[in-house]
Amino acid sequence: MSRHPEYESKIQDGIRRLSSALDRVASIQKTLGENSSNSSDATAPPSPMREALAFSWSQAAWAAIELAQAWVLSERLGFAKKETENFDLLVRAGHIELDVGRRLKQACEFRLIASRDEDKVDWAYFAQPDTSELTVLRDWANEWRTRWT
Repeated sequence: MSRHPEYESKIQDGIRRLSSALDRVASIQKTLGENSSNSSDATAPPSPMREALAFSWSQAAWAAIELAQAWVLSERLGFAKKETENFDLLVRAGHIELDVGRRLKQACEFRLIASRDEDKVDWAYFAQPDTSELTVLRDWANEWRTRWT
């Protein structure tokens, strides 16, 4: 299948942005983990590092959503009413497993909670290096690297 060069470039850029954001998330999580072991106050307001984590997570989520949307559009699977519904369209078409689609949606919806109500975020959980949300986003990035490189 021949791909349009501009489309190819946008996909490669999305893969790079997703990978870069995930690397930043991992780096920030490591720092947060080190800082939380030195702090006895678990109810402290979000620190600049937590804000950086939320921002980097949001960047990873948007890159993952944009890649899903590109796949949906290239296959002409429909039009999502909400960004994360692109994963549902890929599940319905049989391109990704149901469990993977659900986990990707959950990982990407973190960005909404973090941007709207920081107090509802379990920062101790998101400071852990191997959350299921981070794993599914890493797997998504690896799948795209395999498909497009």
